[in-house]
Amino acid sequence: MKRINISNAAIMLGIFLSLIIALGTGISIKVLRDKAIRDWSQQASNIALILAENTAQQMTTAYLALDDIADRIKAKTPADDKALRALIGSEDFFQIMAAKAANSPQIDVATVVAQNGDVINFTRKWPAPKINLAERDYFKAHHGDAKLGVLVSDPVRNKGNGKWTFYISRRLNDPQGNFIGMVLLGISTDYYSDFYERISMGGKAAFILLRDDFTILARWPMFDDILGKKNLTGTTYKVIHDQQRSEGVLITDAPRLSSNSEPGHTRMGAVRMVKKYPLIVNFTIDEDVYLGAWRATTRVILIVAASSIIALLLAFTLLVRALRKNEQNLLTTIGLKQDAEQSNNEKSILLENLSRNQQALTDSSEHMAAILNNAPDAILITDAAGLIISCNRAAEQIFALPAQAINAHAVNTLILDLNLDLSPDAKINHEHVAKRGSGVNFPCELSTANFQLSGQQHQVIILRDISERKKMERAKTEFISTVSHELRTPLTAMRGALGLLRGGVVGALPKIGADMLEMAYKNTEVLTRLINDLLDIQKMEAGQMEFKLSAVKLGGLIEDACQSNQAYATQFGVNIVIDGDIPELAVCVDEGRFQQIMANLLSNACKFSPADSCVTVSAHQIGELICISIRDQGQGIPLDFQDKMFQRFAQADSSDTRKVSGTGLGLSITRDLVTLMHGKISYESKAGEGTCFFISFPIAA
Repeated sequence: MKRINISNAAIMLGIFLSLIIALGTGISIKVLRDKAIRDWSQQASNIALILAENTAQQMTTAYLALDDIADRIKAKTPADDKALRALIGSEDFFQIMAAKAANSPQIDVATVVAQNGDVINFTRKWPAPKINLAERDYFKAHHGDAKLGVLVSDPVRNKGNGKWTFYISRRLNDPQGNFIGMVLLGISTDYYSDFYERISMGGKAAFILLRDDFTILARWPMFDDILGKKNLTGTTYKVIHDQQRSEGVLITDAPRLSSNSEPGHTRMGAVRMVKKYPLIVNFTIDEDVYLGAWRATTRVILIVAASSIIALLLAFTLLVRALRKNEQNLLTTIGLKQDAEQSNNEKSILLENLSRNQQALTDSSEHMAAILNNAPDAILITDAAGLIISCNRAAEQIFALPAQAINAHAVNTLILDLNLDLSPDAKINHEHVAKRGSGVNFPCELSTANFQLSGQQHQVIILRDISERKKMERAKTEFISTVSHELRTPLTAMRGALGLLRGGVVGALPKIGADMLEMAYKNTEVLTRLINDLLDIQKMEAGQMEFKLSAVKLGGLIEDACQSNQAYATQFGVNIVIDGDIPELAVCVDEGRFQQIMANLLSNACKFSPADSCVTVSAHQIGELICISIRDQGQGIPLDFQDKMFQRFAQADSSDTRKVSGTGLGLSITRDLVTLMHGKISYESKAGEGTCFFISFPIAA
């Protein structure tokens, strides 16, 4: 009877183990699915960010071209519609506009429109054909609103070539502010569709460019029936409108706006607003893409799990049959035979377990080998002496050496100046220099970890070749430097000429002319500051900025800074005052760079201070340091912006900050200058109580 109970227990154990395998399989599939969604969400968000930044760059180019054409027309000061037609309808102006449009592939056409909607000049043909645009939305909007700035229109069929185009436009006024026409640039929808198609992951992704009111401007795949329509049901609307976020990733099965799409098709959409422009980008992939690899893996897991369960049940079935047969035989045999049979059964079980363990070990080794050989980064394993004992295929490709040549080499012959630390918690995670088999050095990123194997200390090194990334960074730096230098030369000439005109070299100008001259001169100052900031950033990144450090009296430095910035403060009705006595000490700084730091901090304090208030400057000694404080009486820095204070191009999104100009580079440059002169910078700010910046420098010996 006891033998029969054992066979029944084997049946229950087989069923229990099968359920455990099934449960483990289900949990593994769920975990892998969640991971696939997380990974693709991050990747989709990154793609949306790249698209948004690319779109911002393209729109910046288009806005600059639009502003340049409009400013050229304003400079001619047409008195009325007739004068505008006479001044702008020339072939020379056609050539100017054509040159502006040719610089940017996304610009399809540049057009100047008269007071009644007639096209005066446009870049497809000169003289311009008889086309009237009075019924267009952008014409009506500018005609009816004198304060309207640059407008992004609905996409329409272009009257010149019949292609889909959306427009950015600016109003033209006579000297009295009356509407006499407008300038517009046509942005090619086909340009964006073609661009999106090239990065569409083999046609498995969709891209949409929308205006901030959710009007569709461009799309791939291209569906004419939805261009110009508002999409108030998709992921873009849910993220931006419903969730009140500027970017996000959402999975939905809501019906798509396009009539060619399947209803209820699950997809992942990554949405991001384009900074500084009323545009939104949307990157969407179907469930087959972001769950494709998971489904393939799931099929393999299910096959393996099903095979395991079948094999397990079959083994237990055979085992149960054998047990029951043995039970029948054991009932008719003597005790010695019974003992022998039992011993044989136990040996069979041990052999089966040994075989299963050996197979599991083999599978584990093959799995680990597959991971190592398919990893994109080089993986090296060293012993306690720093000799390489194993490497993967990526290491062979990166070092251009076969595995036999890499193994048994000291790791510092391939990774230069590498000091191994085999303590249990030691880690390296930084850039380094490595050498290929050809003897060529290349930059790389390293991360290391230590482990013990058979009681011996070992180290695993993961290496990534970053040569291409370094080339891109150098190209970016060289481009910014070249463009900034090339812009500064003509800008300096323009500023000098405008300064002479302001000084009265050609006599007194009419009020309108003087106002326009003053506006142009101020804008050249803004551009000059921007170019100088960009050059400073480039120099600091390249390590080429020179500092002439010397001991300078603190009192004179602060008085000079306050006096030189008072004229700027007066524009805002603000007074700069020195609070208390300045210590009779000297600081070790570069005097010119110190004044640049003070100018940045004082100008910020003045811009954000209310009229008839004071910006106070004080200084006091703290140990071996001099701490200088600049305090304003503004509204303080928004809490959600304080983490971004010293980031480049960062500006708080509030009504106060939109009233003042700026590039968002000043505080970033200030922080770097202070640091390079061995100083420190910090601030404190409370809502409604103003902001105080602190800079400290060592006291000169």
